[in-house]
Amino acid sequence: MMSTAYFYRLHDVYQSSTVYLTFPGNRTKRYEHSYGTMELAGEMFFSAITNASDIVLKNFFTDAEGYLKDVVSSLLGGKIHPTYCNSSYKALSECFTTVNSRAVQSESEKAISEAYKNFEQIEDAALNHYMPPFSSELAKRKFLYQCLLESVRIVALFHDIGHPPYSHIMESVLNGLYAQCVSPNAFNQSRAEELISNLKPFKEAENDNISCLLSVPLRISPELHEQVGLKMLAGAFDDIFQIELAGLSKVKSKVKKGTAAVYYVAVAEFCFAILREQTPFFTSLHRIVDGCVDADRMDYIVRDSHNSGVDWGTIPYKRMLESCKMAEHMYHDEHFYVMAFPRKMAEHIDDLLITRYKIFSRINYHHRSYKTALILQRLVRTLAEDYLSKGDTQKALCPGIADLWNCLSSTMNSGDLYIIQWNDSTLISHLYQTLVEVKSNSFEDYGLSEEQYDDISNMLEEFLLNRKHFYSVFKRQSDFSPIFASVFVRLQPLVDQVKKYEQQKLQNAASPNAFADADDSLKRLNARKIQGIINSGDGDALQRVFPLKCSMRSIILEVLAEYKEKGQIGAYLFDENKKRSRTGLPSREDQSDGIYLYETSTGDVELYNVSVLEDQLVRLQNYCLQYIAYIEPREDSTVVIHDIRQEIANRLYNAVESSMKEMFSCLRA
Repeated sequence: MMSTAYFYRLHDVYQSSTVYLTFPGNRTKRYEHSYGTMELAGEMFFSAITNASDIVLKNFFTDAEGYLKDVVSSLLGGKIHPTYCNSSYKALSECFTTVNSRAVQSESEKAISEAYKNFEQIEDAALNHYMPPFSSELAKRKFLYQCLLESVRIVALFHDIGHPPYSHIMESVLNGLYAQCVSPNAFNQSRAEELISNLKPFKEAENDNISCLLSVPLRISPELHEQVGLKMLAGAFDDIFQIELAGLSKVKSKVKKGTAAVYYVAVAEFCFAILREQTPFFTSLHRIVDGCVDADRMDYIVRDSHNSGVDWGTIPYKRMLESCKMAEHMYHDEHFYVMAFPRKMAEHIDDLLITRYKIFSRINYHHRSYKTALILQRLVRTLAEDYLSKGDTQKALCPGIADLWNCLSSTMNSGDLYIIQWNDSTLISHLYQTLVEVKSNSFEDYGLSEEQYDDISNMLEEFLLNRKHFYSVFKRQSDFSPIFASVFVRLQPLVDQVKKYEQQKLQNAASPNAFADADDSLKRLNARKIQGIINSGDGDALQRVFPLKCSMRSIILEVLAEYKEKGQIGAYLFDENKKRSRTGLPSREDQSDGIYLYETSTGDVELYNVSVLEDQLVRLQNYCLQYIAYIEPREDSTVVIHDIRQEIANRLYNAVESSMKEMFSCLRA
């Protein structure tokens, strides 16, 4: 699996996108991160099984055996041809004796029994240190355990496989371009259709269209990288199955062939069942990689902190992993297996989740990290739109930009090495070539306006040469505090007027409704609440207290557009950081991603109450930049930025004043 083109390309995809341009040491590639996640996932699963009680182990392996029986019965039934072995299904069929429908059950039981007896044939010496001390008579458990261990490790290894170059930045661009191409637009029809044909299997299909023996196709996900990842995993398995089954063709023993085939198919089937969260059993295993305290986070939290040159303390992963144990959990009528940690580890779990949020808020969402991401996003989108709008006889600035979507055809055609080019270096090479073109030619050569040409040139220079053209309007969330403070200083007379009126109404309230209404108004205007809004500069908090017809986002965009129209600034970049509210705490209703703790003395397991931790993360959120804006000033940047902030304050004052007059009748007199 590691030697397939799908996985090997991760050598050239940055884990943290453009963060390395601000934190030069943070150059982790998704390749080594995926390796690390696989290692930690294997350790977590090993410890979870090793430390589990006898009753949990009995139930777990009974469930696992039931799924294995379903896989083999379906395989011998021959009605489903799995997508992951399209190229080698005939060779797979030759590993078993042909049976009629009435003999499927008995033959599948026989094949599984033989597989248990011949465990040494598929025993992986490299995984021996992960094998729990099962007694010799439990060959069944060894076989099932290795099938599940390998499945968990492969899921961890491939958990990032579908990410495009520069990850979420390019995913957003591809999604936007697809939406433009499927709508009436000015793009060249043949080029737009080419993009649509490459992205349509991941965007418009009813499901992932991957046939399996055990799990059913997953409903199409809104996340492009998840759909691409499933297709890549199927393609990687298809490549590997061809190699492994070709080797089995030289084996004369039908039993040995059958044992290997059962093992290979079980691992593939379990992988897709885990990723599709086919049942609570497989959902439980997916949480090892995609949970609240999972192998993915354990790897990147330490790695990104260290590589970015920050020291927020260490987390004792070894102790945490070695003390992890599998436990059972019921949610309504659904039965889950959960990974539980000793209660004494609660503090370390808190540290892990707080550090995770710090990484995003202070590294990934650092104002300069965000700027380079927005520049790259806009630059690539502009070059792609230029290419898509040109006819075959017209000159596009960056024809190679089409690799962003054309490479995806490889995920639909196993063995096509074109996918290896779907990486950061290929994209950057196209951008460097474009910079040379821009500096060597004129805007007339490409049918662009001088303003468009200069805009592209400036973005290329800042991203590739670090020549500063864009300046931050807001560098920190605290930059919003003076804006909010000036607004409420001007609003104070209105606030005092409303408070006086509502206090009188409260004293003279003739009905419970009148009392509640006045009480609510006074709570909204509570001095501590308003001061909290000022200190945080949080537009969402302001909106909750004073519903604005014109949101903070629209106010900022309106001001930037007007300054551009007046010629005081050139291009501008803007984004609202909605991800700042993602605390990383449990969110699934079924509690499958909950944090579970157990008492060392009694073994009792309970769900960890994260409310205190949530309060800490919300406080950190108040320091995370919410609205991101960058401008190309046409005059002194300090003056322009000061004027823009002042104008935002003026319009915000008008918006809040208007909201107050609608809310409080005493202000409309």
